[in-house]
Amino acid sequence: MKPFLYSLLLANGLLFLLGCGTVKTEHTVHITMDINLKIEKELEDFFGDLDNQAEEIAEDQL
Repeated sequence: MKPFLYSLLLANGLLFLLGCGTVKTEHTVHITMDINLKIEKELEDFFGDLDNQAEEIAEDQL
């Protein structure tokens, strides 16, 4: 009975150690960078239009 329990304990220990493996990916970095660049471009377009309108209004008031 003891050899069976020892082998069961050993098998569980090996499965535990193998289950703790990690996989490193870099996909999240690229996705975050793409989203940030897209949002930055959208904001530059939006605020650039507002800046142009403010300059036109300032020129009209002179």
